Amino acid sequence: MSIDTILPRDSILDHRATDAFAVRVLVLFERSRNGVAALGQGAELTNAAQAELTVVTLAPQQECTRCCGPSAEPFNSAVREDAGRDLGAARELIGPAADRTVFKVLVGGCEPPLEAWIAEQAFDLVLLPKHRFTIGGHRVARKLRRATQAEVRLVGSSEPVEVRAG
Repeated sequence: MSIDTILPRDSILDHRATDAFAVRVLVLFERSRNGVAALGQGAELTNAAQAELTVVTLAPQQECTRCCGPSAEPFNSAVREDAGRDLGAARELIGPAADRTVFKVLVGGCEPPLEAWIAEQAFDLVLLPKHRFTIGGHRVARKLRRATQAEVRLVGSSEPVEVRAG
C-alpha cells in the first residue's frame, strides 16, 4: 500500500487522538483495488486511534430534461442502487468493524456537494482512492483541500488487499 499526502502521515491522528473527542475519518469508497485499499486503511486507523469511521459512495444524478423525451429517472434510480451495492460490498469487506461504521450514499442534487458535506460534518481525515493518469492531480483531492480543514490522503495499492478489521 502507498500513501500520497501533503502532510506528515501522523499529523491529524497523533494530535487529535489525545483529545477528549475521537478523530473522524471518512473514506470515499469505490469498487476498485485502490478503493478497497482506502477502506482497509480507514478500518485500520479507526481501530488503532479509536476513531469514528464513515464510508461514503457517490450517486451522481442526471438532470431531467424539460421537453419531450425519455426521463432520466430510470438511469438515476440505477445509479442510486449501484451506490447502495457499493456500500454493501464495503460493509462486507470491513467485517466486524462495520458495526461501528456509518455508511452513506450522497445523492447528487439531493445532498450538498461532497466538499460542502465533508466540511459541514467536520471530518479530520479523508481517504480517497488514488487514480492513475489524472492530468493535474486528483481533482476531488484538490477541491477538498481548498474547501475543508480535513487532512486529505490519496491511497493506492500495488497488490491485492484483504480487509478484515476487528
